[in-house]
Amino acid sequence: MNPEIPESISNDLTTMIGVEIHLDLELCSGCRKCTEGICFVNAIKLKDGKAEIRSESCLICGRCAEICENQAITILMAQDAVDRSIKRVERLVDVESK
Repeated sequence: MNPEIPESISNDLTTMIGVEIHLDLELCSGCRKCTEGICFVNAIKLKDGKAEIRSESCLICGRCAEICENQAITILMAQDAVDRSIKRVERLVDVESK
């Protein structure tokens, strides 16, 4: 659950289909930057001096990847991920491409 969003909305948040988060433990220095107020669902903690991402909680928002100075956290996106996400929400919102 996202502590900054009402529970009725937070429970419906899911990751984008075709997007994955990757953590390279060899690049992780254990600096804690990704754990200190960055992850709004608290999916990252330090274990044995390295970051650990709980995939069942992670929404792959990218905030941790953006803050990681060692580039230990990366977001991997399938080529059709955006198209698949648009199809998933187009019945709910007007989707317009520019």
